[in-house]
Amino acid sequence: MKLNANITGVKSLHKKFKKFGDEGQKTFENITKIQALEIALKAKRKAPIDNGKLRQGITVEEVNKTTFIIAALEKYSAFIEFGTGRKAKIPEGWELIASKFRGKSLGSFNDGLENIKAWAIKKGIDPAAAYPIFISILKNGIEPKPFLYPSFREGSERYLKDLNTAFNRLTRKYNK
Repeated sequence: MKLNANITGVKSLHKKFKKFGDEGQKTFENITKIQALEIALKAKRKAPIDNGKLRQGITVEEVNKTTFIIAALEKYSAFIEFGTGRKAKIPEGWELIASKFRGKSLGSFNDGLENIKAWAIKKGIDPAAAYPIFISILKNGIEPKPFLYPSFREGSERYLKDLNTAFNRLTRKYNK
């Protein structure tokens, strides 16, 4: 699951930063990179822990100095983020991202059942309970455990505040 979302107001702020030349551009780039890394770090902290793969799979890819893609690379990331079946909850504005996973499967029935058995054993649950648990999951879905969306929302707010603060500082510096 990759996140490459535009934050309202950033493009116009970037144009304003460019008016301050190299210093403005570098300031914008630094704040952007720091916030992308912060969002990924927050997502890692919020991601549920089972075997740690979900957290380990959260990455930041630099497309260019002002564009970053934050990704949760585990194949089940979107199902944890949004939930499944009737329990799925898609945040406003994330419908397109979520739609890429709707109706997708992570493998065969037997693969799923074996994964639930392994989970049950790790949790100290009788593996014989795996079949009814798995059937319940298939029938009812799983509750979402959002980690990327809340991190992105919080990070976006912080990013805009940091950009505005830096812009105001540059404005004061050059309008003396």
